[in-house]
Amino acid sequence: MPVEGVNEGTTGIRAVCFCITGNKLKTVYMHRPADSSILHDQRGQASVFVLAMIGVVLVSVLFLYQSGRLTSEKMQLQNAADAAAYGASTLEARSLNFSAYTNRAMVANEVAVGQLVGLLSFADELKTTEEYADVYVSMIETFAEIVVDACAVETFGICIPIVEGIANVVVGIIEAIAGVLSGVGDALEGFFDVVVGPSIKVLSTINKIYSTSQEIYHGATYVLVAKNILD
Repeated sequence: MPVEGVNEGTTGIRAVCFCITGNKLKTVYMHRPADSSILHDQRGQASVFVLAMIGVVLVSVLFLYQSGRLTSEKMQLQNAADAAAYGASTLEARSLNFSAYTNRAMVANEVAVGQLVGLLSFADELKTTEEYADVYVSMIETFAEIVVDACAVETFGICIPIVEGIANVVVGIIEAIAGVLSGVGDALEGFFDVVVGPSIKVLSTINKIYSTSQEIYHGATYVLVAKNILD
């Protein structure tokens, strides 16, 4: 049967408990400090370190947030700059491609103009064939006269009719061919005057249009590039 007793001292409360177990008597002492606020003060020491760690964590989180924000803004600016550069390069490439295509068309037109001018020159040369033929006829007649004079001395005039006959045949052939070619040249020149002249004017006008369109396209490209950069 347990028996309790309480003894209160300056250092705390002391409780004594007597327990009878079988034929033996046991004494159990229990001691509680009189002032327990000392224990509570010891428990509060960890809060100082906790507050310090919270401050460090908050500063670290703020630093990470600012670093991430700066990195994000830098990436956005870099992406915007890359997009502007890519857009400007694309517009400039299109402008250069347009210039290349129109230049090829202009070159083809200039070649066509050169061919038409060559045809006009060819027709004019055919037209003046009789003038060149007259020069050759004059040369042949002079040569025939020299041969006839030589034949009159050496063969007593026997070969003179032969030489004159050959000279007349050659001269006739040359004059006939020259007449035909001159007629063809006149016909071609009349046809080319009707067709070639206006064609040359049309091709020259088209080239001027191409040149003006290139200048307009380049100007529009500069405006679009500036707008792309500003946007």
